[in-house]
Amino acid sequence: MTKRRELTEASRDRRAERPSITHIDAIMTMEKLEHDYPGDAEWQSLVALYEQDYLDEHARALARLLGNHLDMAVIIYGKRGREEGLWWIEQSVPALDDLRPVDCLVKPHLIRRLRSALMRMP
Repeated sequence: MTKRRELTEASRDRRAERPSITHIDAIMTMEKLEHDYPGDAEWQSLVALYEQDYLDEHARALARLLGNHLDMAVIIYGKRGREEGLWWIEQSVPALDDLRPVDCLVKPHLIRRLRSALMRMP
């Protein structure tokens, strides 16, 4: 067996020994998302940018479904569109630890998690 082949097989064996991501690892990833929140100033700057094009009756209607969080509604409307935004806020989102966006509006740390996810969304 060649040296290169031995190294490749050894590397494959090490990968097979690695544990898969556990539920605790997944929770830590979600918590990292809210801890990586860049801050309210950057959030407000993004909101102001999106308000220029997306602050209208569609955003206001979406905000009513989001507990009157007009800032989030404007971003969701801008990034997802009207119909998809309405659909998306009711879906379990893996990046939000399988919470629905509407469920993230009840606690400050979940609001930070949702804001971080929205800020990272293309």
